[in-house]
Amino acid sequence: MSINYKDAFATLQKAQEKLDSQDISQLPQSEQLSLLVAQRDVYLEIQALQVQNMTERTDQFMALTTGFSQSEAGFRKIHDWALEAQKAGKIVDDLLKGISLALTLL
Repeated sequence: MSINYKDAFATLQKAQEKLDSQDISQLPQSEQLSLLVAQRDVYLEIQALQVQNMTERTDQFMALTTGFSQSEAGFRKIHDWALEAQKAGKIVDDLLKGISLALTLL
């Protein structure tokens, strides 16, 4: 599935909102660090998209920052943990939604 930069920007903004709304104190320490890295990678990708020429925003999306393009394994690790936590009754819906949105771009 191909996505353009404009749609990727909107998806990244939604992912950032969901990740930022997660109460980090509910997560184990290793997942706290993974979440902070994920938040940073999404934020930096948003920043890179914001400085891009407007004429390029309809082109097919490709990650602009190295951190975001190489973050899929970290996002998958948090996603897998959140799925298990959700099964155990923990409230991690926004975390799961945010990570899922970011993964659609990788």
